[in-house]
Parts: sequence; C-alpha cells; structure tokens
Amino acid sequence: MNETTLAMCATLEIAAHERALLRETEPSTVRRVAPTQDIAMKLTGFSRGLQTTMPKLAAHGIVVGVKGRRGGHRLAKPESEITLLDIFEAVEKTNFEEVTESFSADIPSIVQWVIGIARRVQRRSLASWTLASALDEIEAREAIISQQFTREVLMDSS
Repeated sequence: MNETTLAMCATLEIAAHERALLRETEPSTVRRVAPTQDIAMKLTGFSRGLQTTMPKLAAHGIVVGVKGRRGGHRLAKPESEITLLDIFEAVEKTNFEEVTESFSADIPSIVQWVIGIARRVQRRSLASWTLASALDEIEAREAIISQQFTREVLMDSS
C-alpha cells in the first residue's frame, strides 16, 4: 500500500472511531482518541507503520496527535470538512496546483495533454469525497452485505 492510500485509510479509521464514540449512549472505557498503533498494525502489520505519515497529516491540519499512555490521534476538524484531496495533498510532495508539466521534449504533446486531464479529473474526484461521505458509503455497503447474508441464511434454514 503506498503512503497516500495508507494515509487515506488511516484517516478513515480515525473518523470511524470518532463516529462510533458519538453513537455511544453510555460512557465506556473506549479510548477517546483513535489508537494509532492499533490502526498501523491493522493496515501495515507493524505498530510503527504510520510513523512518517501521521506527522504529515498533522502538519496539514487533518489530525491532531494526543500524547500519553492512552494517546493516539483525532481529527482536527469535523469529518464533513476533510476531503480525500486534503489527505492526498498532505502526503504527496506537491499538490495539484503546484504540479508543473516537466515533460521532456521527446514526450508527445498529446500524452502531456491526457495526463493533464487525468490530474484534473483525479483532483475533482478526490475533492468531492469527504471523510463523512466515504464513511456513509462504507456503512451503506456493509448494510447491503448484511441484508444479503441474512436473506441467504433465512433461505438456507427454510
């Protein structure tokens, strides 16, 4: 998994953790911040798997690190205000606005033109998805899968 994908997945995990906390009706012992080491283990297989990624997200105002024994990360602003483009630009060395066409003269202009279009389409697509809309989509898909599974179990038992 490349760092940009990892950053998007980690930020979605943090947003999902916060959403779950908001849905709780009783106080619990669940950590109030997302446990970054646990998320890193889940996504990369080792606890320090997000060590270089999280500071980039924090520097761009996407997450806030919380120190201490029960520390981790939380979103720096509401999930509806963070787009996948924000995360992309936090991790990538340059953002879409700063990308310049640095093609050599031997690359045909049509290739340059097509790559330029692809960048603009990717930018619009990433900007259209917030963490909130992505989590809503994940939950909707999980509900559909759950309904299908329930239907199959009911059909098998009859």
